Amino acid sequence: MKKILFFSLLASVAVVTIFTACTKEAIAPNEEGITGNIAVGDRGSSGSSSFTITSQWAEGATTMLNGTAHAAQTNTVTVWNDFSNGTSGRVGFQRWDQSGNQSFGRTNGAGDNGVATHAFAYKVNAWTAPVPFAFGTRPGNREAIWTPTFTNPGIPTVNMGLFVTDNGQGDQDLTVGTIRVGNWRAVQLTIWDGPNFRKRVSVEELVNGNWVQRVRPNNNNGIVEMRAFTVVNVRSNYSIINGAVSSPTTITIPVLKSQLVGINNNIPNGPIKFWTLQKGGQVSYNDEMFQY
Repeated sequence: MKKILFFSLLASVAVVTIFTACTKEAIAPNEEGITGNIAVGDRGSSGSSSFTITSQWAEGATTMLNGTAHAAQTNTVTVWNDFSNGTSGRVGFQRWDQSGNQSFGRTNGAGDNGVATHAFAYKVNAWTAPVPFAFGTRPGNREAIWTPTFTNPGIPTVNMGLFVTDNGQGDQDLTVGTIRVGNWRAVQLTIWDGPNFRKRVSVEELVNGNWVQRVRPNNNNGIVEMRAFTVVNVRSNYSIINGAVSSPTTITIPVLKSQLVGINNNIPNGPIKFWTLQKGGQVSYNDEMFQY
């Protein structure tokens, strides 16, 4: 049986609530000044056939495993819809020196095809290089995020995460205000500061049977309500040996989709914001991947 908390200020919105004893919102040590996240790319719009991500790509950042690493350079990656001879529903990542049906990652059919609506790159200091991402929808309008695997088992493939809404398909926690996907979950918080409240989201990992907070958006740009949540596998690190890309590391990261709502929900149509975590496991408070 779900437990739903109601507050008159929230017009009967279900929340998990934290009350602070002081007049200023409590924050954790080192909450200010955390650095390392880089978000770049085309903000995009629905209905476009392609999106561009212009970035300073580190050596080998868009090179396949065992391929000759391209030089570090500022250049443009294109994310195509209906990629490769107009194949309907196929999303493909194409480097600046590729053409035709060449890619360094693409979807491959009913299992992962969709329509990209935005594209961006993201990294934190612990990662070797920025990683390109595409966000969009799958058949049936379920949202997804894609990123190249940088491997080629016959075709250059992608990893995909399917976004889960609260108590929607794939949510492993029936509690209102919590979305769980595997060993990760997002929890909606309401933090009170005197008569005012701020909506936050705690992104947590299951470690030895306990939920450990890894990310909690902070400051005014982090007053958000969660809209959906997923996890996706990402190539975070690799080596370049004898001029070729080798020894990749793939990690599973959470991705929170949220919407900026402001103090006391005073922003009616705020931007959509994506958040994730730094690799090292430390709690960080403003790792914003992308917004539109």
